[in-house]
Amino acid sequence: MKDEKKIDTKLIESLLKNFAESSVTKLSLKQDIMEIKAKKSSKVLYKRNTVIQHEKTEYNNEMTKTNTTFIESDRVGRYFSVNPPDSPNRIKNGDFISKGNKIANIVSMNVVYDVIAPFDAVIIQCLGEDGKMIEYGQALFEVEANGGK
Repeated sequence: MKDEKKIDTKLIESLLKNFAESSVTKLSLKQDIMEIKAKKSSKVLYKRNTVIQHEKTEYNNEMTKTNTTFIESDRVGRYFSVNPPDSPNRIKNGDFISKGNKIANIVSMNVVYDVIAPFDAVIIQCLGEDGKMIEYGQALFEVEANGGK
């Protein structure tokens, strides 16, 4: 009979508790048949359609509160705009985007995934560059939610 190794659940619970209470943001542990990966973030993440968003609050020079939201990639791949660079319909800073509209593409494993606007917004800054690799959670657009209303 093969020598079976048991997973020490008390050790895993202790490890995850210590990780949660520490300032460490990433944890990766691999031992024999067991692999644990954990990542924590100070931002609140919501998954909608093919994007992740989180909000930040800033104060501009006039000390008025502004809320911006980042639309982030939910996968690793290559970023592509919906329209070519010379197209008048290409999404640019200042454009209004409507909930449900396709705003970009991510190509991963030779499959094209649509990035869908999760809400109405105004583009503050386009952060993705055509053909460039992007990571999971990387910001693609900085937007003002609800069209700046």
